[in-house]
Amino acid sequence: IERMEANPTVAILGRLANALDQTVADLLRDSLHTPTVVRAADSAAQPGEAYVRTLFTSLDRRRFELAEGVIPAGTTSMRSAHGDGSVEYAFIINGEVTVQSNGWSVDLGAGDALRFAAEFTHTYEAGDQTVRLLTIVGSNDL
Repeated sequence: IERMEANPTVAILGRLANALDQTVADLLRDSLHTPTVVRAADSAAQPGEAYVRTLFTSLDRRRFELAEGVIPAGTTSMRSAHGDGSVEYAFIINGEVTVQSNGWSVDLGAGDALRFAAEFTHTYEAGDQTVRLLTIVGSNDL
């Protein structure tokens, strides 16, 4: 296997992972030898439009997604839910926004942060100016 002369079965991978006190995902994960850069100039977003740009994502056992969002003044984001056990963390870079979900509503401004159960449908509603925020969506055990 190490010399890439054989392809292990899933059962063999499971036994190897167990013997090494790892998961199969740990065995298959690539090591990060060089940094990954996401340039602002590579965004397809146009000035004045709403967008969510996924910056990084991971499908590991502790799945997460880091995204940048822009919501123009007076508009509301699309309703979204991220699945059972999901948690969303939001940090407001600029502007004021109202976040609503599952019977609650909270107003946030620049520098504020929020953590909530993202398994329920939720929205972000911008105030009088364009909102820019960062979000991380992950599993409940992140």
